[in-house]
Parts: sequence; C-alpha cells; structure tokens
Amino acid sequence: MDGKLFYAGYSGVRSFRIPSLLYTKRGTLIAAADARLEEGCDNPNRIDKVIRRSFDQGRSWGSMIVALEMQGRGRQGCAAIDPCMLYDGQSERIFMFYCYSPAGIGLQNANAGTGYDSQGRKLLYDREDRVFCYEARDLQCSHGNSQLHAGGSIMGDPDGSMTVTGEDGKRSDYVVGRDGRLIRGGRDCGNIRLSNGELREFPTCYLQYIYSDDEGATWSAPADVTFQVKESWMRFIGPGPGRGIVKARGIAKGRYVIPVYYSNLYGLLSAAVVYSDDQGVSWHMGASPNDVRCGGGSRLDFSRENSLQEMQVVELQSGVLRAFIRNTMPEEVICYADSADGGETWTVPEPLMYFRNPVCMLSAVNLHKDNDQILLSGPWHKTERINGTILHSYDGGLTLSDRCTVTEGGFGYSCLVQLDDDTVGLLYEVDNGTPVVEEIRYRVLSLKEDFH
Repeated sequence: MDGKLFYAGYSGVRSFRIPSLLYTKRGTLIAAADARLEEGCDNPNRIDKVIRRSFDQGRSWGSMIVALEMQGRGRQGCAAIDPCMLYDGQSERIFMFYCYSPAGIGLQNANAGTGYDSQGRKLLYDREDRVFCYEARDLQCSHGNSQLHAGGSIMGDPDGSMTVTGEDGKRSDYVVGRDGRLIRGGRDCGNIRLSNGELREFPTCYLQYIYSDDEGATWSAPADVTFQVKESWMRFIGPGPGRGIVKARGIAKGRYVIPVYYSNLYGLLSAAVVYSDDQGVSWHMGASPNDVRCGGGSRLDFSRENSLQEMQVVELQSGVLRAFIRNTMPEEVICYADSADGGETWTVPEPLMYFRNPVCMLSAVNLHKDNDQILLSGPWHKTERINGTILHSYDGGLTLSDRCTVTEGGFGYSCLVQLDDDTVGLLYEVDNGTPVVEEIRYRVLSLKEDFH
C-alpha cells in the first residue's frame, strides 16, 4: 500500500514537508506535516501545521485538518515549522511540538535569547526599541482545562486578549489577541508576529506545542515552553522533528521525552531532549551529548565537526534511551548516544559506521518485541538523498540485521510507526531533486515479506 498523502497543490498549498506520524490505541493514524502555503522554503516563511487521519491503517484518509494557522504571506509570514508529535496512551492526549518564529526569522538569523524577561513575561518592542511585555496566556495542562503559564500568572480579558505593560510595569493602551493582533483603543495596530505591527516580538525562535484530546479532530491554542528550556545564549531552537516518546520503564518511567536541537552564538548546532515528569505541565532541558566531549563540557564550545542536529530517541528494554543523531562528523554517518537517566545526561556520541547518510534526518522506532529490535529509516547514500531504506536491528541499532528498500529514487525526511506485529507504516518525503519537495507519501510494509 503506497500513496500520495500531501502533494503540491493539495488544498491550495505550494509544498508540504517534514512528516510526523502517530498511531493511537483506538486505531487512529495521524499524519502531520508543514503546510508551506506559497513558498517551499524553510522559515522565514508562512508555515502552518496540518494533519490527515486514517481509521483503517492508511487504506483511506480523511481531508486535511489545519491544526495551527499562522499569519502573513510567503516569506513575510510567521512559521510553525518541524512537527514532532508525542502520544500519551494513558491520557490519550496527542502533543505536537514545533519551532515558532516571527516573520523574517529562521535558523540562520535568529537572535540569541528567549524572548522573555526574568519574570517570564513575553517581550515586545516598538519601532524605537522601547520595551513592552505581557503575560502570555497559554493552555498548558495535563488532564482538565485549567490554564497554566510557566513563569507568571495569567492576565487577560475573557475573549483571550492580553494586556500589554511598559517596561516600568504600567499598563499601556495595547492589548494582544491570541492570533497576535495588536489593538489600541479599538484601533487595529498590526500584528506582533509580522513586520507591520506597532509592537513586535523579540526576533528569535521559540519552542511551542499544541495538543489534541480527540484523536486529532481539534487542537488547543499554542503553549510556549521557551522560557522553561531555552538558555539566553541559544539562537535557534526546534524539535526533532518526527516523534517523541513516553518512557515506559526504568528510571523516570512515564517521562515525556521530546528531541530538540539548538544553535549557539556562532550558529553551530547541538542536540538534546526536553522532558516533562508531570504530563506536560512543566518542561526541562537535558544535557547534550556534546557536553561530555567538547572542551570544558560547555555547550558554548563546540565546532562544526562536533555538530549534532536533528535526532530521534528510542527506549531499550533496560530503560536506557538511545538517540540517533544527524551530524557533520567526518565519517558522514548517523551517530548514536545513550542516556541512563531519562535524557538528563548522555554518553559520548559514536558513529554507526554501517549507516551511510548524506546529512539528513532519520526516523527510529522500537518494535513491540521482547528484545531491542528497532527500525531506522532514511536515505542510504553518502552524498545524495536517495535510496530510501528501512534498516532492521536486533540490538538497538548497533548492527544491521536486515533491510527493506523503499525506493531507489529521492527520499528525504521520514517517520515510522508500528501498526501491528507484522506491519509498519512509513511517512516519507519524495525528494525529486527540485528546489521544493513535491510530495509526502505513506506506505505500509511487512516485516515478514519486505525485509531481507
């Protein structure tokens, strides 16, 4: 079973990228992606979050649901880029993390900083760079509908608008709506997320999520965890992408684990996880595998050779987390690192010499077996994003047991999920060599029949 799920022109969207895939205990398959409405590039760009659902393991799919809508147009729009979903089978809540950036901001030009003051208030600036702030009202709760905000109390009007204060704490005439619209005395003053507002957000990247409690049919307002997890020296921050996990055994059982990566003052990249031990109410940043191999153990002190980028995490039978990481180490292969404490610290990254990789994200998933069987998917080539391959390992990914060739043609980002004892679902980009990825396909494969 193989078919186009997202493709150029579908629902009027120019391009879709960055697949994320989940399968719930009710049998709902949820496929998420970036919807890049007018331009196919990364941010700066208008990028929404969209999903499609299947209730028959991918034989048929419902129409596209816009889970999160951004503002602006094309490269003048704001972005919610790189979906990373996590499913809690106990609460049946689905989280979707992403990197949020205001108009004009992306990985290459994000400023260092969190965009929040020391009290956890969101910073805004006028055209003369005078500072304003407001208490961002986020929906951030575990079971119920209580509204929580990390770093401050809730302020705002019943319609969801939030009061803006000056740096001196005095109330201004501005209020901000949930969609970023800025109002002053009943007058429209633009949007804080775009370049046309009288006030604007701090120009950096933010880590946010939305959630669904109804199998993806509807989604919450965004919650911003940047103030909890981002250091002031970091510029870019974004998730995996792909999928996070809920730890099932051993130390920190029940912990939510979301892979992230971030850049330093020099634009160099490192990876870690953010984690929650209270079902998503509060979040913490773990150490990076770079922290044990770079000079002084400092996250500020790593070179391009030590770059760690997008990663995915699985849990071994022992409870150890194993991360598989895109990187630029000289071997041009995927590297891995282990954590015995739920992602708080890691071993030194080591290369997986059998896994050829052209510096591209990969997907990793545990199989529901009694040993450490996992699957890894990605392009299997030294220099090009071609030869889409799923690799099957019986020892947690350290060695290759058998494999399945998905396509010999273009293959970019991907996301795997196990459907039952024999079948797995794969959502993957068809990288056809054009400047813009033209489609994302879904395929079902048999562990018994398709691997050799």
